[in-house]
Amino acid sequence: MEGILTACGTAVYAYSGEMAKKRRGEPNKAVFILADETQENYDEIERGWNDEFGPENYMERRLVKILVDNDWFLQRAVPRLHAAEAAEGNVELMHRYKNSAERSFYRSLNALQQLRKHYLMIEREKERLKKELAASASGKARKRDPIEIDLKRA
Repeated sequence: MEGILTACGTAVYAYSGEMAKKRRGEPNKAVFILADETQENYDEIERGWNDEFGPENYMERRLVKILVDNDWFLQRAVPRLHAAEAAEGNVELMHRYKNSAERSFYRSLNALQQLRKHYLMIEREKERLKKELAASASGKARKRDPIEIDLKRA
């Protein structure tokens, strides 16, 4: 128990606790909540984006997690910028912080939207191929001119 009282012991103990949570499948809350923030606010943002995108696989879950964190940092930056402006604090630093958070947020949102668009294109292609296969199986397939096919793809 004495090793826990040192800074190193506390860090090792905390890390082992986080690893135990991962093994049990519990969510890992690795975001730091500041004095003027609440875990409920973060959880609300997380629920909102999960409802919006409904991640189904690892890549989607990971991108949504990045989006949630970037949204959280952006929402954290705006009031701090206003406070710096009101108190004549380090406004330039707060502008950089907010701009960086904004760029990161929109970059992650764009990545998710592109992924969704890619999946939609794949689904449309699958449907088109199913229809084409069904039509050819029933003998209704029409002969397509190779030039027509090339024009549609261009």
